[in-house]
Amino acid sequence: MYESDPQLLERGILSVAVPGFVLGMETIHKRWKKLSWSDVIGPAIALAEKGVPVGGSLQEKIDSQREILKQDSEAKRIFLTTSGLLEQRIDLSDLAGTLKTIQTEGARVFYQGALAKKITSFVRKRGGLISMKDLANYRVYWRRPHEFEYNQYRIVSAPPPSSGGAGLDLLFKKTIINNLEKYAPLSPAAYEVLLQGLKDYFDYRDVALGDTPTNILAHTTHLCVIDAEGNMAAMTNTLNYPFGSGLVVPGTGILLNNEMNDFSLRKVTANSVGGGRRPLSSMAPTIVMKGKSPKLVIGTPGGTSIPQNIYQVLLAHWEWNLPFSQAISSPKIYYSSQKGEVLVEKKVAKKARQRIGAAHDLVEMEKIGN
Repeated sequence: MYESDPQLLERGILSVAVPGFVLGMETIHKRWKKLSWSDVIGPAIALAEKGVPVGGSLQEKIDSQREILKQDSEAKRIFLTTSGLLEQRIDLSDLAGTLKTIQTEGARVFYQGALAKKITSFVRKRGGLISMKDLANYRVYWRRPHEFEYNQYRIVSAPPPSSGGAGLDLLFKKTIINNLEKYAPLSPAAYEVLLQGLKDYFDYRDVALGDTPTNILAHTTHLCVIDAEGNMAAMTNTLNYPFGSGLVVPGTGILLNNEMNDFSLRKVTANSVGGGRRPLSSMAPTIVMKGKSPKLVIGTPGGTSIPQNIYQVLLAHWEWNLPFSQAISSPKIYYSSQKGEVLVEKKVAKKARQRIGAAHDLVEMEKIGN
């Protein structure tokens, strides 16, 4: 089905995979809760009732996805009717109602109740494949994180089906093998050696994990939290592309993902398309430990650039002794295995760009990740 038209993986109803976020959040809450489920969801309901202001980066995202959003009547009504108008807010009243239902009835209503019926009815009407059985059968699994040592630290990150933790592990091993710490920070030679490690990451991902990624710089959201007791949490959530599939379930405000695009179209791989499978991800929510104490929490949006981005921040902080805030804002590069291109932030020094550009096609970007 997807081989005849690979774009079906990227947009529209056949790009939608079973959503896991609602049950995931409820599962986490049940295990570690201090507040009630109602209190946790309350602020989100209040924000949805008030509506989200249109402007800044949100306006840019809406404008960039205008052609997709206007193809769905609900998406068009919610995201495009106020677009460009000053001091206007996106109407999220339907989403507020959905959140109130989940607040009262829990995740069950999303996977087996009234919301599940609305989702599957819409999906089936549009020619999609998700059924009530698919939603009811969704499960959350606790997995042992991917952990590895680097210098005095223990890095704890995402395990398969994410390549994030394993990707970070490989990149830091390449740091040692290539003696990257001996090069002058952000110098042309440093970027050249760094680029070799980034290439090796994609070779590993292709051979070991059975995937050649296509969703370069896809859209995700990430948050890091540290509480007053020193507890740390890192969470990455994705719709894949900005506004996901571009489809909103009528009357619910639920924007459906296009997570199917994280699968590979190659038939015999660990990441090939199939029912009941979880696609490979690049997420890398990460906590850094020193001894038994958490010392640092980090993560970023950015699709397949995520492990490369986090690695460059930690490398600049640990090996080049840049203050953490400066390491985050330092100019980054990204290797795209799909086209053999090297994406570079415009802040990368001219000499470094020239050195990389002598061997690779360069694409300049304002920013890679956040």
